[in-house]
Amino acid sequence: MRDRLSRAESVLRSAVARGGEADLGRDIDPRSVESADAWDESRTVRARVVDELLRDSDGVPGAAVRLTGARITGGLRLRYGRLERPLRLDMCWIDDVLMLAELTAAGVELVRCRVPDLRTESIDVQNALAVRECLVGSVSMVDTHVHRSASFEDSRFQGQATLFHARNLSVGGDLLLTRARLFATSGKAIDAERLRIDGGLGLVGARVRGPIGLSGATVSGRVDLTDAVLRNRHGVALDGRRLVAGGIQAHGLRCSGTFDLGHATVAGSVVFDGAVLANPGGDALVASDIEADRLEAENGARIIGRMLIPRGVVRDTLALRGVEISNPGGYAMVGIGAAVGSLVADRARLVGRVMLDEMEATSVRLVGTRVTNPDDSWALSMQSATVRRDLNLERLSAMGGLNIKSIRVGAAVFLSGAHLDGGHRALAASRAVIGERMVLGRQFRCRGDIDLAHADLGKSLAMDGARVQGQLRLFQARVRSDVLLRGAYIEASGMGVDAIGLRVDGRLTARGMVCDGAVRLTAAVVDSLVLTGAQVYNPDGNALIAPRIEVRGDLIIGDDPYSSDLGGFWSDGGVVMRDGKVGGDLVLDGAVLRRPDHRAIDCTGIQVGGKVSFESAEIEGTVSFDQAHVRRRFVLSGATLAGHGVGSADGPIAFSAIQAVSDDFLVDGGVFRGALRLTGSTFSAGMSLRNAEFAAHGQTALLLPDVTCGVFRLTGLDVDGAVVVARSRVGGDLVVDGGRYRHPGRFAVDAAQAAVGGSLVVRDAELTGGLALRRAEVGFSVLLTALRGEIGERDDGRVPVGEMVAASGLRVEGNLECRDVELTGQLSLGEAVLAGRLLLRGRTTLTNPGRTAVFAPNLRVSGAVELGSRRSTGNGPLTIVGEVRLDRVHIGELSCEQLFISQGDTDGAAPVATEQVRPLVSLHEAEVARRVLMNDLNVAPTTPRGGRALIDLSELQAGTVELPAGEIAVDLRDSVVRTLVMDPTDTSMVMLSGLTFDDPGDADVETALAWLRRDPTGYQHQVYEQLANHYRRSGDDAAARTVLLARLRHRRDLLGTSSFGQLLMKGWGYLQDLTVGFGYRPGLAAIWFAGLLAFGTIWFWGKQLDPVEVNVHPTFNPFGYTLDLLIPILSLGQDSAWDPRGGDLIVAYGLVFCGAVLATTVVAAVTRVLNRR
Repeated sequence: MRDRLSRAESVLRSAVARGGEADLGRDIDPRSVESADAWDESRTVRARVVDELLRDSDGVPGAAVRLTGARITGGLRLRYGRLERPLRLDMCWIDDVLMLAELTAAGVELVRCRVPDLRTESIDVQNALAVRECLVGSVSMVDTHVHRSASFEDSRFQGQATLFHARNLSVGGDLLLTRARLFATSGKAIDAERLRIDGGLGLVGARVRGPIGLSGATVSGRVDLTDAVLRNRHGVALDGRRLVAGGIQAHGLRCSGTFDLGHATVAGSVVFDGAVLANPGGDALVASDIEADRLEAENGARIIGRMLIPRGVVRDTLALRGVEISNPGGYAMVGIGAAVGSLVADRARLVGRVMLDEMEATSVRLVGTRVTNPDDSWALSMQSATVRRDLNLERLSAMGGLNIKSIRVGAAVFLSGAHLDGGHRALAASRAVIGERMVLGRQFRCRGDIDLAHADLGKSLAMDGARVQGQLRLFQARVRSDVLLRGAYIEASGMGVDAIGLRVDGRLTARGMVCDGAVRLTAAVVDSLVLTGAQVYNPDGNALIAPRIEVRGDLIIGDDPYSSDLGGFWSDGGVVMRDGKVGGDLVLDGAVLRRPDHRAIDCTGIQVGGKVSFESAEIEGTVSFDQAHVRRRFVLSGATLAGHGVGSADGPIAFSAIQAVSDDFLVDGGVFRGALRLTGSTFSAGMSLRNAEFAAHGQTALLLPDVTCGVFRLTGLDVDGAVVVARSRVGGDLVVDGGRYRHPGRFAVDAAQAAVGGSLVVRDAELTGGLALRRAEVGFSVLLTALRGEIGERDDGRVPVGEMVAASGLRVEGNLECRDVELTGQLSLGEAVLAGRLLLRGRTTLTNPGRTAVFAPNLRVSGAVELGSRRSTGNGPLTIVGEVRLDRVHIGELSCEQLFISQGDTDGAAPVATEQVRPLVSLHEAEVARRVLMNDLNVAPTTPRGGRALIDLSELQAGTVELPAGEIAVDLRDSVVRTLVMDPTDTSMVMLSGLTFDDPGDADVETALAWLRRDPTGYQHQVYEQLANHYRRSGDDAAARTVLLARLRHRRDLLGTSSFGQLLMKGWGYLQDLTVGFGYRPGLAAIWFAGLLAFGTIWFWGKQLDPVEVNVHPTFNPFGYTLDLLIPILSLGQDSAWDPRGGDLIVAYGLVFCGAVLATTVVAAVTRVLNRR
């Protein structure tokens, strides 16, 4: 040192030489004075002296240049070379810049100094660099390498430009700005380019105004911002883009402006516990593309502005417990594409949208979190995110929607207790893939739609007790376990639950659910569906819409038979399950369904593997199971179908199952206000309808045509309307057992063309209206017992049907029996075919006064037709009021026992025995193989004056005929009868024209002849001849001749006397009868001849007659003369030889005349006899 040293400089030199400190005084704090004048010359050190001392290696090796309380004048510019000694300045005032450039320094320490500027450029600091508790204008460190730590603790930076500038700064230890104050009026507070710190960056308690630039910095340790205060409102407070750090600690940080960690790489945690990051309306925390082990903002942390972590990678946990992030009207948090180990934001308060789309996380937990975004957009969005374990959003409160579209969750999603107020969208989870459950449990509330379209859940969807003010959309969703909606409440306009194509591998249970809107399950596939106690409201349309649904197990829309009773299903709107498939039972027990004037249930084409049950159901509207296939049976037990169904040509329909297929159909009790329609259905086991009430007044109540079933039973029904089972096919019995059937003036029960494999039984029933069995086919028998029936009058005033039982064309392989029946109207069996017998037995009454009571033309019965019961059985009589028409029947036998028949009330008296009289009983052209037994037929007079009733047996063909007693006219004209029983006590009038018979029975000839004379129409010669032939075949020729004689006498007696010719013929008849008995009394002619011969012999005995020739004459012989007179063709010579005179001449002429007459009658009679033979 060639210049003279001042006292202060000398002290400093001496101190350095001995390795001590040059303490010039501590009474002046350079940070608190405004001018260097406070230091006199004795405390002033030139900068050049300090420079020389730092480079001087003499003295104590390694001793630092330590100066306290001095003023350093001149520029302390330390350039080039090597500073052998460390520099330590304490409470010093430095007039000019402190600059270290292009050199190697042992170390620098400034404590409580005031430095206008500190600049380092291309230096290498072997030890630490410390600027503590200093007042610094600015710091610029360019290409600086500090082998140990660099500390600016408790220092205060004030300047116009950048306060702390570090470019290519490398710190081997920590860079500490703890409790530093950096207040930049313009420019940046900290600008660190390519900063590298092998230790940590400490800003604990720092107060910074202006931006901090740490872009691209590398900090091997932590960046510690605990309790720091950073201010750069509306700008970037800390720019940590591409920062590489071992961790970031920001407990209690207060940051006004953006805290930017974009693309930062943090080996440890980023912690903002208790921090406040504020940048209203802007980005408060930016961590886009960050990589960190953990990012934490808990313990009351607040972020005012956006928090951005898009594409960030947090290997452990993104912990936001209790954080408050507020950015009203904008995004509160954006984590699009972020990848985190776990996201934990329990009890967080987020104001603004939270966007976590495409995030990847091991688990996400936002329990008790509140997200507010009232602008009718997504409050929380995790679209296309991936959560490898649970997504826990329990008790989440979102003012705005929750968007988890296309999310992938490895385990469960929990939303129990969550409140979502999303306007029209509350929860969007379409195409979400969830490995386990999704739980929206009790206390879950939302306003807006829930969209789970195309979602895939590995286990169950649980929404028990949830309340949704919006639509639940499950379009094409897949749930691999159960869907639970027990006790849920859904309120929506129109569609409440839209689950088209939903696929559930377990149960879909909605016990106690209330849905104000329709439930649509079109083409859904579930293991079982339970809606016990559910209530669905959609009064203007269908409430449950499930066409093409497939349920592998039971579908329960009503009381659950396998669990506690929660009440039945209640629906204000229709239920549609067209073309559905149910593998188990379809249960609608206790269901209450209302859809007036429409189909309350539309199950057209449904397939059910079990049964369909409607026990105690109440339905208003039509139930339709048309074309349904039910494996077991339909059960309607105690159901009430209240009517107001869909109209048809047959009236309103209550229950319809057209062309349905099932094992069984059972109705047990209940009320049907409308028709039960089963047209064309097949029930392989049978049908049973019992103790039910059907009301369809004036229309069809039971429409069952073309049904095919095993057994058909109608038991104890009360039916107001028609029962139609026409063309049905019943493999077993068809039984109508008891009940009342009312369809006045028309057919109450119509079984026309039905085919019954067993028996057709109608017993203990009351019919108001007819029973139609036209062209029906019965494989065993038909039994009508204890039947009470009348046709009644039609309400519309039209003419009622005339047939009470219409069985024309009926075919029965066994018997047809009517026992103890009371029918008012016609029993029609026209063209019926019975392989067994026709039996009308017991106390039976058939009433159709003035008309036909039994109408059976062309009836064919292989066995007997038994009208009435034997007296030995004790049964009552058969009473028929009206006509019995059995024309052209083909039967085995006809028997009438205890049969009472009358015409009933008719107007006026009918003519007796004329063609105009309607027969009371008619067997015209009938064919009876064996017997016609009418001996116990009791016929009442047809008129009050006692006129005869007509029984028409004309053209009858029968084996044996026994006619009834009484004042009866029987028409046997043109009949062919093998045995005609002629009862002597019989007083019947008979018409015998054309009658052919072989045997009069046991009647003698007198009885037979008297019986043949009963024909009021006159002489019938053929019956006499047939009777005579019978006697000839029997060997009784005398009886045969008696009959033939009676025939001629009958003919003679019927000749009139109104003309000469008739008189002549009648006299000639008497003459023949008198002389020769019409040729059938030859002995009578001989007597007449002998008498005349004796008379003439006596007369001429003793007479002397004059000869004709006196000389030539025979001897007169009175006997020979008389004989010659009597025989015209015989001449004995006496007649021509004698000439009688006077009285002798008269006698002679008389004998000649009598002989001629006698000869003529004998020849005529013999000729007639020979011709008859």
